[in-house]
Amino acid sequence: MTFCYVPILKSKDGELVALRQLDTNSISEVAPLIELQERSRDSLLNRTLNSIKNSWPIEQSFYLDIDKDYLLSNGNSTNVYRSAINYLLENNLKVIPVTGLSRSTDFNLMIRDILSCSNNGICIRMQDSDWQNISTISSTIEELSRSFSLENHDIDLILDYGSFLPDQAGIISTSAIATINSISNINEYRNLIFVSTSFPARFDAEPYDIVRQRRFEYEVWQGLRDNHDIQRVPIFGDYATVHPFLPNIDFRFTKIAPKIKYATDSEWIYLRGIPRVNETFRDICSKIINLDEYAGPDYSWGDRIIHECATNNGSVGNPRSWVSIGLNHHLTLVSRQCANPGAV
Repeated sequence: MTFCYVPILKSKDGELVALRQLDTNSISEVAPLIELQERSRDSLLNRTLNSIKNSWPIEQSFYLDIDKDYLLSNGNSTNVYRSAINYLLENNLKVIPVTGLSRSTDFNLMIRDILSCSNNGICIRMQDSDWQNISTISSTIEELSRSFSLENHDIDLILDYGSFLPDQAGIISTSAIATINSISNINEYRNLIFVSTSFPARFDAEPYDIVRQRRFEYEVWQGLRDNHDIQRVPIFGDYATVHPFLPNIDFRFTKIAPKIKYATDSEWIYLRGIPRVNETFRDICSKIINLDEYAGPDYSWGDRIIHECATNNGSVGNPRSWVSIGLNHHLTLVSRQCANPGAV
C-alpha cells in the first residue's frame, strides 16, 4: 500500500467523476479520503455508493469517513456508515474505515465489528480539539489501537488541520512537528498523513478577472519535508478544490457562474464567467489555455475538456462538470508533484 497523496473529497457527483477520469499513473499515487454527506433519501445514498464503486479500482486502497456534522447531528449516521462500509467491502473494494480520537463508543464498537470481517486496517483521523493537549495524543492513540486489537503497522494516522489563513502557516507547521514528534513509535505506523488547506471559502472576483492565490498548504508540507528535526515526514494531503466546510446553499435558487479552479505547482488560478450564462464557460476556458501555466490538452482529462471547450469542440457543461474538470487537473498535478517533489 504505497501512495504519496491523500485528497479529501466530499462524495459529490462532480468529485467522483474527476476520480473516475484519472489516468493510471495518477491513480497509483493517490489514496482519496471520501467523506459521506447526509442524503435525504436512501436511494440517493445508494447512488453515491454505487458511484464510489464505479469510480475507484478495486485493487487500490482508499479511505471512507463520514461528515462530522452529519455524524454529530443524526442519530442514524453510525448505521448509515456501517452499511456503506459493508456495501463497499461486499463489492471487493479496499476501503479503509476511519475513526477519530473523539468518536463515540458506539461508533468505535461499530468499527471493531467491521474489522472482524476486513483486513484493511483502520485510519485514525485527528482534528480540531485533538490538538489541545499534545501530551495525551500518543497514549490516546495507543489506547484506541488496543481496543481494536491492531498493531501499529495496521493503522494509518491523519493529522487534519482543516483550513487555515495564510498568516497561520507558521503556527500549523510548528504544531504539526510537535505533534508528530510527540507520538511514540511514530515510524511503526503504516502511514502518516498531513492534511490542510488554505483554499478560500470564496474568491472575490469579477467575471473574467484572473485571481491568484498561493497554495500555502503545499508550502507548509514542503517545510515539514525539509525539516531535519521531524521524526517522520508525512504524506501530503489537502481538500483539493473546495473549502472543508460546504456552504448550505439551495442551488435551485442560486445564480451559479461558470468557473474554473486551476492549480499550478505553486498557485490557484480562479476564473469565473457570468452567472446563469453557461456559454461564458467557453470564454474562461479560452483564457486558461492562453496562460503560460496551462499544462496542455494531453496533461489530464480535465485539461483536454478545457481545450475542447475553448476551441468550440466541446460542451460548455454544467456546475457538476465544472467541478470535475478543475478537480481532475488538480489531482493529476498534485499526485505528480508529490511523486516527484520539485518537478511537475
